[in-house]
Amino acid sequence: MSDQYLGDLKDVTLQSERQPEVSWLRGLFTASWMGAHDPGAWEADDRTRRATLRILARAVELHGTEGGSFEEVLRSAVAFGHQIALDPVLSSIEQSQGWRGVLLRHYSVGAWRRLWAALVASMGSEGGEADLTREELRGWLADQVEDVTVGTVLDQLQPLQDGSGHPVPRERHLLNGDRRAPFTNIKVLLAGAMRAHELSGIVQKTFLGPRRRGTGEILDPTWVYFLAKDFHHRSVKDLAARLVDDMLAQAMRIARAKMRIDPATQRLLLFSRVHERNDRFFKTSNEGDSDIGLRVEQLGDFAVQLGLMHEDGDGWDVTPTARTVLELRA
Repeated sequence: MSDQYLGDLKDVTLQSERQPEVSWLRGLFTASWMGAHDPGAWEADDRTRRATLRILARAVELHGTEGGSFEEVLRSAVAFGHQIALDPVLSSIEQSQGWRGVLLRHYSVGAWRRLWAALVASMGSEGGEADLTREELRGWLADQVEDVTVGTVLDQLQPLQDGSGHPVPRERHLLNGDRRAPFTNIKVLLAGAMRAHELSGIVQKTFLGPRRRGTGEILDPTWVYFLAKDFHHRSVKDLAARLVDDMLAQAMRIARAKMRIDPATQRLLLFSRVHERNDRFFKTSNEGDSDIGLRVEQLGDFAVQLGLMHEDGDGWDVTPTARTVLELRA
C-alpha cells in the first residue's frame, strides 16, 4: 500500500486525536443524530441502548461525585431509594425498574459464588491431602456461622424497604465487612429470599428471572425463601449444613450436564473442579469468587470515549453533550 493511501487512514489510527468515528458511534448508541431525536424511527435496539445510557448517565449526574465505580453509582441511583420513582428522568424510563431487579438479584448470585468458593477452598487436593467427607464439609460450614435461629437472622435483616416500599441498601451494608465470610453471604442470600416476596411488578419479575412452570429454580431466591421458612425455628448452623448438601448436588448436576465423551479415548470427561471418590470430596483447583460482570464498567468506559462522561475529581460527571443528546433535563 502506498504512502498516499496510508496517509488517508491516519485519522482512524489509535494515535489520531481527531477520532472521526466518535460522532457516528455516539449517534448510534444514543439514537440521536446531529442532536435531533426521532422516536418514531427508533428500532427496539435503539430504544434499549438509549435507555441504558440515559439511566447510567443520570445516575452519574446524581451520584458520580461520590466516588466509586460506575456500578456502585448505578446502584445508588437505581437499586436503592426512591429516585427511580421521583427523579424526573429515571422515573420516565421503564427500563429503570428492570435494572433495579437485575442489580438486586446480582447480590444473591455473588453470595452463592463466594459461598461455594469458600467451601471448595476448604477441600484438599486430588492427592488425598485433606479430602473431606460430606459430614466434614457440613461441619466446616456450620462452624463459620453463629448458633442463632434463622428467624433471628431474618429479623435482624429487617427492614429491607423504606416507608415508601423502596429497597434500603442492606446487602451493601453487609458486604462492607468481610464479604468472603460465609455467614455474611448466607445473610445476603436470606435478604434476597425476603426480597423475592417483597418486590413487585417489573422489579420482581426481573429479580426472579425466567420461571419454569411458575416455580422457582434450585438455589434461586424463591427456593431460599421456602428453605428459610422450613428452618425458621432452627439454628443457622443447621441451615448451613443443608446448604452444603444443596451446593454439592447442584455442582454434580451441572457437571453431568456438561459431561462429554473424549473422542481420543472414548472415556467420559467430567468438567468439574470438585470430585467425589469413596464418599470423600476433593478439588482439582479452587473456584473463583469474583462477582459475575454486569458490563456496567465497560459501558461507562465506552461512554467516556464517546464524550458523554468525564472524570471529575474523585468521581465522574456527564458532559454538556450528554445532557443534550440524552435529554437529562426532563
